[in-house]
Amino acid sequence: MPSSYLDAWCGTYSGTSHFWTTYPKNGQMSTSRWEKAVTVDVQRGSKDSTLNFLFTYNDTVFVARNDLPISNDYTYFDAWGGGSSYGSLHIQFKSDSILSYNLFQKCGIPCSSGEDFEISRK
Repeated sequence: MPSSYLDAWCGTYSGTSHFWTTYPKNGQMSTSRWEKAVTVDVQRGSKDSTLNFLFTYNDTVFVARNDLPISNDYTYFDAWGGGSSYGSLHIQFKSDSILSYNLFQKCGIPCSSGEDFEISRK
C-alpha cells in the first residue's frame, strides 16, 4: 500500500478513557462517571483514506472500528439516529502524537451516555 498522510497516525496510543451516563433518579438527573485504561492500536485500513482502530480497555479487547474514512483535516465524524436515539462519533488527530475521541449516545429521553479521551502515542 503506498505511503500516505495516514501513516503519520499509525501506531499505539494509550491513556485514560472517561465514561459517563446521565439518567433520571428520584425525580432528578443523575450522572455516573468512571474511568478505564485504554490502548488504541491504529493501522491503515483496507480502503483508500481509511484507518482501523482496535480499542483495549483494562487489558481486554473491547471493540474494533475498521475502515473509518479520515478527512484531510485529520478527523472522522459520523452521526446516526435522531431524537432519543441520536448518536455521534468524532475522532481527531492532533499533531502526529495525540488522538482525541468522543462518543455520544442518547438512550431514551432524557438518558444519554458517552466516552471521551485525549491520549498520546506510546
